[in-house]
Amino acid sequence: MPSTVQLVVFLVAAAAVGAFLACSCVVTDTGGRGLSLSAVMRQSASPSESSSSGSSSSGSSSSNSSSDLPKGWRWDAYHSHDELAGFMAWLNTIYPGVARVYSIGQSVQGRQLLAVELNGRSQLSPFYHKKPKVKLVGNIHGNEQATREMLLRLIHHIAHGYGRKHRMTQLLDNVCIHILPSMNPDGHEADTRLNSNSFDLNRNFPLDAMPYDPPSPEPSDNDSATVQSWRATGSGPLQPEVAAVMQWSKQHNFVLSASLHQGALIANYPHDACDTQGLLRSCPTQEDPLPLFLARVYAQNHALMKTNSNSSLGFVNGIVQGARWYTLLGGMQDWVFFDRGSVELTLELHEQMKPPPQQLPAMWALNQPALLRFAEMGQMGLHARLVDAEDFSPLQGTIHVTTPQHHRPLAISDPSGEFHMLLAPDVLYCLSIHAVHPYRSSQAYYAIHVAVLRLGAQWVIQGSGPKGLTDRHLFLAERVYDDSVEPAAEPQQQQQQGGSGDAGSSSSSKAGSAARRLGHWGARQQRRRQVLLGDAAEGLCPTAFVS
Repeated sequence: MPSTVQLVVFLVAAAAVGAFLACSCVVTDTGGRGLSLSAVMRQSASPSESSSSGSSSSGSSSSNSSSDLPKGWRWDAYHSHDELAGFMAWLNTIYPGVARVYSIGQSVQGRQLLAVELNGRSQLSPFYHKKPKVKLVGNIHGNEQATREMLLRLIHHIAHGYGRKHRMTQLLDNVCIHILPSMNPDGHEADTRLNSNSFDLNRNFPLDAMPYDPPSPEPSDNDSATVQSWRATGSGPLQPEVAAVMQWSKQHNFVLSASLHQGALIANYPHDACDTQGLLRSCPTQEDPLPLFLARVYAQNHALMKTNSNSSLGFVNGIVQGARWYTLLGGMQDWVFFDRGSVELTLELHEQMKPPPQQLPAMWALNQPALLRFAEMGQMGLHARLVDAEDFSPLQGTIHVTTPQHHRPLAISDPSGEFHMLLAPDVLYCLSIHAVHPYRSSQAYYAIHVAVLRLGAQWVIQGSGPKGLTDRHLFLAERVYDDSVEPAAEPQQQQQQGGSGDAGSSSSSKAGSAARRLGHWGARQQRRRQVLLGDAAEGLCPTAFVS
């Protein structure tokens, strides 16, 4: 654009289920390795030139002199691709084990698409090894150059702060952040919006996963230039930069993403298109109200953005649904939502396409608190593992959501059985977890019903650090044995049995008895068990969510 009866977590399970796990937040570039200083410098330059179009500008040395920066590096300056590559190589050397540089692919002209993984040295706990991953992308449009400067400074701010500043240390000990400062290095060097094949990369993502028909040639009566532009170029050949980002996104299970842009001052949330004609200006998503809340988090932490309201454009306190502003097809935000099943925001950081370099420090001061709080949102919600209650082997499965309504299901596909589900605060979530054994498809499990409610939305928006953001839980799925299943009681009868039954099962549950050990009674109890997480209370969700 310019645009989480209560399940018991057994300590004995830690060793049993932790032995086969490794930290998931590992750099996996297209070559499967991190890049050395010499490799970055050798591979990053254009094969035809060493551009100076984005070279460092002059400015006040007092605001930039620091012993923790490369010689000559300035924050009140724009930097060329070669300078960016040198900076990334320097990071790789100065902050080993915290910042790791890798390439996700190449641009049309052969420039490396250099990304950084920021990851702390601590695991979450003996039970949970896989940190949720956050993705940030800048400079999709080549002439929106301040976005990459903001991301370069964010990388340095977090990497340098790890082990020195409590907030930075907590951030990387709980979240893994992948940052691609420049998705369009060719466009950057040429100071143009498009890539070197004259494609708008934010109109080039495929629509295959989107729940509407392919575009019709019929003209749109709204924002026709934008929709027609997509029909002209968005349906063309997949550009290498877009293909690289798509593959990168598929290699990692990013739970939260943002792309950075310029030309406005607004936090844009899905969807960018509600139909293929640009006729619908507003539509619900299958994650509501989470996308809007995430946009609020960013805008409310930006001193100027939160004041931006414009009724004609649909801007309200610094946020807007993309389609309400204007419709676009083939954008990365909607592709991430529909194809990757996660939420991405489009963050417009400055009304000017290229503010003077001396304004970059002020622009950073405005965006720094918002970027940090947004990254911390990656750990918000339910972080859990699903295992077999008898042998603690990891399971896969599906989480069905009945509240809020129309919420899409979440697949649990990681071999470890570990998953992270972003959940908005002040919202009741009623979940049903249906486990599947990855190797014994005939083995059935009782559904686990979960009620999650975490109060304090305004605190989440205004706070800092991980406190109160995550509900962690080990879900023990109990097996169904045909010879021990008693016909289910009527709902009223089950409710009457629930009080004495739940109390009588306390010691058995604490001993970790599975359904076979508990016999008919235990199997029946498992069917109606609710797990209450956060501020959730009994009775908020139905006793049976999904059959």
